[in-house]
Amino acid sequence: MMQLKLLGVLQDYDSPYASLYRDDNSQKLYLAVEQDSDKPKEFCTLLLHVSKILVEYYLQNKIGLREIYKDVKNKYLWFRKKGQNGTLVDVGNEDVSKYIDIDDDMFDSDFCNHEASIKYYLNK
Repeated sequence: MMQLKLLGVLQDYDSPYASLYRDDNSQKLYLAVEQDSDKPKEFCTLLLHVSKILVEYYLQNKIGLREIYKDVKNKYLWFRKKGQNGTLVDVGNEDVSKYIDIDDDMFDSDFCNHEASIKYYLNK
């Protein structure tokens, strides 16, 4: 199981929408897009295994979330309750654009409170 650590929230619209995580076991990066959950007190998140360069392109407004998902092979839905690791479901080659439910999927620094710390991590 992955041990995901939050590196920062990329887009915060009153609640985190897109965030960046690192798996402490493999050091891989995951872009997380929050989803609505049908179950009470359960969180659902689309996880995309991304490279540093994809995150940098996103921060530079060169690509949006929908373009990112097309460039990644490992895509998961992460179901969890507060304080638990949760369960990962591999979505394979499924078109996950339906999980990105905002019209403007480009980065907006006005909605990012962790941009400096994320950029610091990416440049390490």
